[in-house]
Amino acid sequence: MSPIRRVLPALFCLALLPSAARSAVVGARSQGAVPAVVAVPGMGAAVGSMLGASPFAPLSAPGLGLPAFASALPAAAAARPVPSGSEAPSAAAAAVRAAAPVQTAVRTAPSAVAVSVSGRSAAREPGEELPGFRGRPSGLGRHFQALRRLFGARSDEALPSGGADAPVAAAAARFEEQISAMGSELRRPNDPLLAKVRRYGLDALRKIADHASQGLISPQTARIRTSADEPPPPVVDRELRIGVYPVAADPFQWAHMLIGLNAMAELKLDKIVFVLAGDDPRKPGMAKADFRHAMGRAVLGVFGPLFGYSSIALGTQYDGETNIFRILSLNPFQSIRAFYIVGGDHYRLKDKNGNDDTLLKIQKKLDAPGLIDRSRHSVSLAFVERDEPLDRIATPLDVHFLRDVGFEASSTLVREGRYELMPYAAYDYVREHRPGLYGIGEPVAR
Repeated sequence: MSPIRRVLPALFCLALLPSAARSAVVGARSQGAVPAVVAVPGMGAAVGSMLGASPFAPLSAPGLGLPAFASALPAAAAARPVPSGSEAPSAAAAAVRAAAPVQTAVRTAPSAVAVSVSGRSAAREPGEELPGFRGRPSGLGRHFQALRRLFGARSDEALPSGGADAPVAAAAARFEEQISAMGSELRRPNDPLLAKVRRYGLDALRKIADHASQGLISPQTARIRTSADEPPPPVVDRELRIGVYPVAADPFQWAHMLIGLNAMAELKLDKIVFVLAGDDPRKPGMAKADFRHAMGRAVLGVFGPLFGYSSIALGTQYDGETNIFRILSLNPFQSIRAFYIVGGDHYRLKDKNGNDDTLLKIQKKLDAPGLIDRSRHSVSLAFVERDEPLDRIATPLDVHFLRDVGFEASSTLVREGRYELMPYAAYDYVREHRPGLYGIGEPVAR
């Protein structure tokens, strides 16, 4: 092959390389979260010949920023770290965690492979397995498209000096794969609802990435204790801004995910902790808690470290307004500003039966002596306005309002067969572990 023909593929790939790509790969590698650099036959040989490097070696050069990104980006997208905030399983949730495999494996081609983890290179035998997840759509182009849409990057932009936004870029790539996988599963790759989900999600992720790059938030270091059986994480010398979002997750649907992303973007939150409900005897038709929690963890893993999981509601019937204070009490030495996220239908003093609703519940708990350490902890509220703006209610509480997702979405609709509203990770988990639930595993209307 002539030298020109050997070099052209590499030059083409370099022209496509967005500035965010290097940040995504290098940042993920520095955290040890993904097997970062996997060289690509052909491209490695072509660029290697220019740099004097041997074929298949991980490549880098000033101004190129090319750590064999064609394989590194899919690896970064496929890695699904368990969300921070619940690193150690509680006794009540041990079976749930064991039943929810977050990663499977993707087998590599039988060729020489080099892998760099945390800045150190290590050899892998041909055919050894690398982390990935089942149902991942193929195609490097999707990853570049995700990063380009997320950051608006151009090939001639200067590479970012830091890597604080790398976890966001990796989460964006996994988010894109969820959309593509469900479109493929339903044989509707251009489904308008999925297109809306993609646009809304990437808009929020772009803002989150900006916050991270400016040092306003740090999802990867914001770790709190969310179960009594978890060891306390190291105390961070700053106030953590944590969203607490109680959901039944029967099942998770896209509005849950998008509201969480929007809350992070608009309120500059370090992390969203989803508190999944336990079993409720008042709702006998709800899927059992052990299954919902396992399925929920599979979904939240897609968005780690932006989203975290809490099992604190397992085995209890405490409401969300109680659980947020229980979580704060588990972190006595960490400064936390917690944001309780809830639907706008709870923005009222009393419910239709005359019982206290969210505003009064939170206010009374804040006023209760000894329930909260005001020197370290505070609680704000964030209500989701679903239709028209809510009429403001006089309250001493710190209240914020979030926009709705702009389309009708509910777990009820998913259970009725609207699977495009469902993250693919949840769909695939049901199909594999409990076929027939929500009608999944049965013939899908085309």
